[in-house]
Amino acid sequence: MTPDFDALSLEQLQRRRSVKWRQHPADVLPAWVAELDVPLAEPVRAVLLEAVQDGDTGYPDPDGLGRAFAGFADRHWGWRPDPARCWPVADVIVGVEQALGALTAPGDGVVICPPVYTPFFAVLPGSGRVAVQVPLTPAGALDLPGIDRALADGARAVLLSSPHNPTGRVWSAPELDALDEVVRARGALVISDEIHAPLTLPGTVFTPHLARGECSAVAVVSASKAFNVAGLKAALVVAGDERVQARLAALPPQVAFRPGHLGVLAGIAAYDDGDAWLAALLAHLDRNRALLGDLLREHLPQVAWKPPQASYLAWLDCRRLGPAPARLFLERGRVALAEGTDYGAQGEGFARLNFGTTGPLVQEAVRRMAAAVS
Repeated sequence: MTPDFDALSLEQLQRRRSVKWRQHPADVLPAWVAELDVPLAEPVRAVLLEAVQDGDTGYPDPDGLGRAFAGFADRHWGWRPDPARCWPVADVIVGVEQALGALTAPGDGVVICPPVYTPFFAVLPGSGRVAVQVPLTPAGALDLPGIDRALADGARAVLLSSPHNPTGRVWSAPELDALDEVVRARGALVISDEIHAPLTLPGTVFTPHLARGECSAVAVVSASKAFNVAGLKAALVVAGDERVQARLAALPPQVAFRPGHLGVLAGIAAYDDGDAWLAALLAHLDRNRALLGDLLREHLPQVAWKPPQASYLAWLDCRRLGPAPARLFLERGRVALAEGTDYGAQGEGFARLNFGTTGPLVQEAVRRMAAAVS
């Protein structure tokens, strides 16, 4: 049976105790953090219920997660990574930290391309690495000459958001090839955060960074965003070649036991049996993407955007409204968006809106935003 993603009411969602629904007062409509307002996929729900009913809440056995991901990647992208090259970690940012520790040295520069996922700015200094900012071009593309200059000046890696958060850009195979050519020439490597990859929307094809052959790179993946199980904690670091695999083999053994047991179970169920649910979700998000565009044109023509190619995050150009639009929408409209400057100085005047909710709540969010500016 096809799930009804519009069935959840605001009252039902307000009973949730995740940070999305508890960060702001009850009169604020939250559209800020990347968390879906959806019922669980039935295969995920079933395995979690079974575990709780059986008291199966102990330490994780993560061995099956790499196999399940390999099957999912093969079905969706025609790429079947070797499960032996898949290293379990607690979540994607922990995976980035572990990859940085294994593949770079303290003090190394690491390129990031803002506006970009906020934790990238913290994970690098937290790991003893230096963030080297090479902003996206005005068209939202990778600045390959800028990346090349940064690597020539000593940066040792590129931390890539793929698909890109917050813009929703999906890098094409030729773009990834061009990036790898620059990186290989400088003897550097790529760490590709691919957490939003399963959420690539109709009309676009996602290319896994490692699907193009052996390369000095790692991908960090998880079912958490697509299946809304971020709180359960499970992800994988996937090695791109034997050299990288050998370096990852030096990770402390306890790293593999830091994912949550329920997160591992949920990830395996999602990858093995969640395809039908995911297809229905993508169709729903595609409808919401079109709905949001229609609503913005009608009610907020001052706001520009490029519809995202992946995920449920809209990067809104609100520069005609002033430098801090999310604050305006929160204070005057009681709808919470993420402020653009959270993603780097290049985000001034922008705001990120989560449309991964019901159609009626997308409409309510835009209604409140329009009221805030009028």
